[in-house]
Amino acid sequence: MVNSDSPTTPLDSPLARKNPLTMENFHKFEKASNGTTDSMTAPSATISSTSFNSASLECASKETSTIQNETLKKRRNSAGHKKDYNQTLFENIDYLGCSKLNDPSNEPEMLDLMRVLDEQRMTSAVTVSLAVPHSARGFVVLRDTTGIELTSFPVQRIRFCVRGRLDSAQKHCFSISFTHHGINGEQTHQCHVFRSAQPEMAGRALYCFSQAFSNSGKENMSDNEKRIDYKFEAYLEIRENEGSQSSPHWVLCPQQNNTLKLRRDRQKRLIVQLKQVQLCKVFGPPLTVTKCFGMLLAAGRNLRHSDMQLLELESMGPGANPSVYVINAIWDPRIHVFDVLNTETPRDSRVFLTVAADVIIAEAGEPIRFRLEAKARVFHRDERFYKLPRVALREGYSLTLEV
Repeated sequence: MVNSDSPTTPLDSPLARKNPLTMENFHKFEKASNGTTDSMTAPSATISSTSFNSASLECASKETSTIQNETLKKRRNSAGHKKDYNQTLFENIDYLGCSKLNDPSNEPEMLDLMRVLDEQRMTSAVTVSLAVPHSARGFVVLRDTTGIELTSFPVQRIRFCVRGRLDSAQKHCFSISFTHHGINGEQTHQCHVFRSAQPEMAGRALYCFSQAFSNSGKENMSDNEKRIDYKFEAYLEIRENEGSQSSPHWVLCPQQNNTLKLRRDRQKRLIVQLKQVQLCKVFGPPLTVTKCFGMLLAAGRNLRHSDMQLLELESMGPGANPSVYVINAIWDPRIHVFDVLNTETPRDSRVFLTVAADVIIAEAGEPIRFRLEAKARVFHRDERFYKLPRVALREGYSLTLEV
């Protein structure tokens, strides 16, 4: 055991004298605790210096629950240990070794151990990646250079963290200490030491641990908890001009069996209405559509952007209902790029078409595209339709914004 009141170094501890300080020792020490219960603490972290000059963060330790230790393999695969993958990953970290401590919160003792292990790193260091979760309920994960998990442990098991002094050769290093509670109530403290390639990374690691301690969010917190979901509906109307060029009369195209009935050589107006739907309180507040910078059309479905043809926008803006944004565009099917949609289709044939509206939403960081697909049958220019439903096509959308 390292005695902070004596002049001996941490390497004088029984564990250090018995075994070299390597990753293998890390596993041996963990296995030595097999069959014991671990204290799950609720740490509160503070950083003693914003510049991380001998920075440290201390966890207030109190036992809230116990868990049964298993071997490392069982602990990694146990369904009861659900890891929090909201994490910060530190790669190419040197694991310098571990040793027992008398006091897991003794900063001078941890710094002394850090110095000794750092001086011997050429013979004992193991390169690992260190994943620090964003929640106090998450798990710290160590992996080797091949990505194989070496070990994992709860953030709540950490008692103290410290970084090497900025005016010392250990400014690249940081260490963390744990407290284990044995079967007979005895406590065993250990300190693990790491070295990063850059001093800034050591400070960042310390900061990430501090953030994890201060975030006691829900277990298994997922990215969805940082997002807001919205529901939209888009309505598409295709109207044909039954009047003249100077006196147009726009008539909504009918549908039969979910198939639009279009007439060739007739100028058409496409109307897209966007409406946010508030189905329940879990969805976000109203969004503001500020502009449509393009309505596009093409024959077919599952199209690439390069396949779409830009239409002439006629108008855009809020409708009679301010929650509905209305976009109007003119489509002349006689243009050769629309030949497929302007050719009469055989009786048993159908043609697909895709309409897309690109809009700017004030609360979103990039343009949003609403795409609608439909199938149609093209008739002669003078075809007449009787007693057929004339309704708009409807499509539902889910929009998720990160906050």
